[in-house]
Amino acid sequence: MISLTILSIAGIVVMLMHLPQWTSIARWTAVIATIISLFSIRFDSIFTLPTIEITRSGNLWAGLILGLLALILLLIPNRNATHPLKNDHIALLLFATVGAVLLTRFDHVVTLILGLEMVSIPLYVLAAQTHSPRSHEASLKYFILGAFSSAILTFGIALWYRSTGVLTIPGPIATDLIGRSGIVLMLAAMCFKVGLVPFHYWVPDVYEGTPTSFTAYMASIAKVAAFAALFKVATLLPTSDWTSLAMGFGGASILLGSLAAIRQTSVKRMLAYSSIAQAGFWILLLTGGQFSVYFGFAYATASILLLWIVDLVESSTRSHTLTGLMQKNQVLGAIAIMALVSLTGIPPFSGFYAKYSSLFVMMDRGYFWAVGIGLLGSAMGAYYYLKNIAHIVAPPETDYKIDVPVTSVIASVLAVGVMILFGLAPLF
Repeated sequence: MISLTILSIAGIVVMLMHLPQWTSIARWTAVIATIISLFSIRFDSIFTLPTIEITRSGNLWAGLILGLLALILLLIPNRNATHPLKNDHIALLLFATVGAVLLTRFDHVVTLILGLEMVSIPLYVLAAQTHSPRSHEASLKYFILGAFSSAILTFGIALWYRSTGVLTIPGPIATDLIGRSGIVLMLAAMCFKVGLVPFHYWVPDVYEGTPTSFTAYMASIAKVAAFAALFKVATLLPTSDWTSLAMGFGGASILLGSLAAIRQTSVKRMLAYSSIAQAGFWILLLTGGQFSVYFGFAYATASILLLWIVDLVESSTRSHTLTGLMQKNQVLGAIAIMALVSLTGIPPFSGFYAKYSSLFVMMDRGYFWAVGIGLLGSAMGAYYYLKNIAHIVAPPETDYKIDVPVTSVIASVLAVGVMILFGLAPLF
């Protein structure tokens, strides 16, 4: 709860720093508040408050979210950017993170709904910040579909309450048709939040239309928090029913996301469709334990680094392409290549063990057809990720210069180092 208080106070303070010349101070205020919040978490603590449950697993999810927020705040450029960062943007990111942390610690449907809306509403606003037709379309589409999913979630809660008479999560496992139908509707709403097939149609347009800095937040913290909540809501279904649903969502997402990503020429749209495929691997882990947190770290960190680099290139070229990046900036080119290699699932990066864990869970449970889909999706992923690596090392199409803040370079190099460290850690 200390972390929530610190983030909330920091958000209010930053919001009051309304003058443009205070943007740098506001940014570092947010960074310091996030780091203090991270170190305030006692990862072994377990206790319960009204509508909130603190668990070891929830603490891991919360720690991951705060670490990702610190990385985003350190990387977001506040100069020479296509869409300059403003103080109210930072405040919205902090308020959204309060909701994200709530999603790792709820034990009541009221807290679940509150957390989801606290994450979603700031993102509806941030998606429209380019003030272009495409950005307005992304914001409106995200808002309408997000409101629709919230309505489905509420209706599912009503059916579940009609069956069980309780509103706490974890709660009694639904056994009758009404209760199970309610849980399925709740899970469908959560699958929208994480962009799983068939609730994925908003992802590519919203990712592309949203300012790239905020797309990085959507692709990482928002998705991590939604998966933490999804796995907790899934405990309300019998294990066999949840496994069947997860197999269907995961297999379809891996195949359709990978097939669509192959056809993309824009890096942002490629990452949007690949995020659908990655979500398919993620849900195959079935539970929100340490493996799921590890997968979240591997996927989110690589996505943040790539989208940060896309944002820098976009500021110079006004396009979402990484062609010739290695010749323009070797450090950024190397970081982009390592992030793509991690998403592909190649050692020694954390992405390898993340995908291996997903496939191992399926093999251990005897779902060999799901393992086959996972291997096929990994092969397709290797194609479109490695294709972008070929573009990075190719000659540049236009002449441009990239200005990178030193703090951002240091933060990105540290992030890559942690990815390698966590990728090697399972070997010891």
